[in-house]
Amino acid sequence: MSHAQFDYGATPSVFFGRTGWGPLIVCLDTNLLIHLAQNHDEIGGSFGFDGQGFCPQLWDDPVRALHDLFLLWFWRDVRFFLPPEQMKDGRLTVDRARSRKSILDAFAQDFWERGGFSRSSHVDGETVKGGLDLVIPDVWPSSFDNALPAGMDGVLVRAAADAGAHVFLTTDGRDILRRAHDMARFSLAIMCPNQLLSALDSSGELARIPDGQIPSPDLQSLAHFYAVFPQAESD
Repeated sequence: MSHAQFDYGATPSVFFGRTGWGPLIVCLDTNLLIHLAQNHDEIGGSFGFDGQGFCPQLWDDPVRALHDLFLLWFWRDVRFFLPPEQMKDGRLTVDRARSRKSILDAFAQDFWERGGFSRSSHVDGETVKGGLDLVIPDVWPSSFDNALPAGMDGVLVRAAADAGAHVFLTTDGRDILRRAHDMARFSLAIMCPNQLLSALDSSGELARIPDGQIPSPDLQSLAHFYAVFPQAESD
């Protein structure tokens, strides 16, 4: 199944100075992995095949917002990047470490099969002309280090920025979301699921979901999604 890409210039609060078309690369915070594990049936849902579209009025609930984010992922070129540093986030028993590793592996397989960090898999019929990506420096300035959250939160945010992700997605309002303004100077959007969906909705990106004509199911993406959770961590 082809996944339509995103017009970077249409949503500057997500893509900043990038231009042209390409995937949306999202780094998921560990707290969202736990939400997924605890609510995977509700978040997975029907991926739009039941005719249910997006429900912005429910996005204040992170589970409902994740449901709609994965609806977007199913139809569009959303690539979830999970850095290996997440294996060090929290005190993991042997079983939980094995479960988290299975989650990282499943998302990594989907990420690379969709094209990884490349923009070359653009397939939505638009012409890419002069698309601009931002250059990731070999060494960040000291102001970058000062903008990072403390502890493991900072390690994960740095990993997202180093990789060139567009968004670090979290529900941690105590520390990480408070750094959104500072990290925006380095072209990394720190958002909760509601904020990301609202930004894409305002720029018209959510309207690009197929309406009325359903293509063949993306069974490969579905397999990746459901393979993650039978043994996923739940606390």
